[in-house]
Amino acid sequence: MPNASRSFGDRLRMHRIEAGIGLREFARKLGVSSAYICRVEKDRDYPPSAQMLEKMEDLLELPRGTLVAEAKRVPSNFVKAFTKNKENTEM
Repeated sequence: MPNASRSFGDRLRMHRIEAGIGLREFARKLGVSSAYICRVEKDRDYPPSAQMLEKMEDLLELPRGTLVAEAKRVPSNFVKAFTKNKENTEM
């Protein structure tokens, strides 16, 4: 199956398996339950926040932005810059 047609959960699971990290170990390192990761991988829960996705990228040794893009999230550094810029323009 081509990567573009896979769901976010399928791609996350593929990345995790390719990195050689088990579900429970992955969840423990992220500080979340293995049940949550399982639900995300099975597309029964929404993709995590951009900050959590970036933490996942670090654990999976993926280039920054890989999971954020696959989950169609806005990168956390963009949100911080936008919020800071908005605060400066409202003064």
